[in-house]
This record gives sequence, structure tokens and C-alpha cells, in this order.
Amino acid sequence: MRDQADGRFILKFLDKLLLTPQTKLYKIGLFVEYAPGAATFGEAWKAYIYDEMMTVRDRYGAAQYFYEGFLGLAFPESSARHTKQFHDLTKNFIRSMGVPEEEKIALHNALITYLKVDQSPTVEVTAFATAYFGDPELQDAYESYMAQEGFPDTAVNKDLADVQSSLRTRRLVFRNQVKVIAPAEGFDDLIKIEVTDGEQNGTGEVPKWTKVTIKDRIAAQE
Repeated sequence: MRDQADGRFILKFLDKLLLTPQTKLYKIGLFVEYAPGAATFGEAWKAYIYDEMMTVRDRYGAAQYFYEGFLGLAFPESSARHTKQFHDLTKNFIRSMGVPEEEKIALHNALITYLKVDQSPTVEVTAFATAYFGDPELQDAYESYMAQEGFPDTAVNKDLADVQSSLRTRRLVFRNQVKVIAPAEGFDDLIKIEVTDGEQNGTGEVPKWTKVTIKDRIAAQE
């Protein structure tokens, strides 16, 4: 801790620390020795981390510079982790595409279908690209992006354990802060989205608006 004495700032080492509910803990690494004398460090010790960026929704949200760069740790590889990586990376790629938002909506729906509805026991970059990206150049760009991000170029077992919450709902946010939230499954059957011409503004331009049709009646308001 930092202290001041005789007009000077000094640093003091604390050998005892009392944590209270008001204490803010941001990033913590803890190593516990379980098997002294084991052949490898990984067998002898277990590592635990805490990061305020980690949530129930995303337990992989910890800062990489802390757990990997500073502590030298990595999350265990698993089918659930690979499936979440596939979902998150593919979603990021779709967001970065230079196509109208309405096309991105269709691709987001395709991603959910591929993960949640498709009965295949695996996920594979090439299979998704071939099925949903019609343009060969776009397929190549997607596959190159996934390879650059370190995702395997072979099929990996599908496990939705870490991505279930992300597959439950779809959220659309408009530039005027209007938000539409709907179940992800069957999104196309619940909502119809169209681009339409808006009202001419003061400069004579006709803006593009979005026409959203909800295929049901209002049940309640909040």
C-alpha cells in the first residue's frame, strides 16, 4: 500500500489483508499446490483466476494479457470452448462484413440454425462457409479469418454448454436507440424485416428506414 511519512510517499508490503464486502477485487491469480513432487507443474499445481470481466454469461471474458501474458495460463481446451469460439468468431466476422444489415440478420439466423437446429455432432469452418456464404471469395475470406484467429481447420465436436445463453435471444439495436428483442429460434417466423424509403428530409434526401412486422398482437407493455 502507499503511505506518506515525513513528507515522502513510501510503499509498504502488507502481510495480512482483510477483505470486506466493499473491497473491490479486479484481477486475482491463485496457485494452489495439490501434489508436491509431481512430475510437471500442471500436475502439482492448480491455478484459479478472478477477473471482473468474467460473467456467468461469458466465463471466458477475462483479460488475456492478465491470465496469459502475466500469469502464463490458458483456458483448458474443450468441445464447449471450441463451440463458443466458433460462435463468437463467426458472429464477429458477420458484423464486419460490408453488406446491408438485413443480410447480416439472415447470416446471424443461419449461425443459430447451424448450431442449435442442425443435427450434425460437429462444427466445421468449411462446412458453414459452403452452406451459407454463396460467394467463393467470401468463403475464402471467412476461412482465412478463422485460421488467423487460431480456430481449427478440422471438424470439432459440438457442445453448446458455453453458448446456450447466446442462442436464446436476438437483439436488434437501431440508430435511434430503439431495440427489438426476440427469441433466436424461429426468428424469421416471428419477425419480418424490410428496408423501405422514409420521408423526404429538409435537404431533399429520402432516407432508408426499416419496416419491422411483428407477427402477433401486443401482450403487455413495460
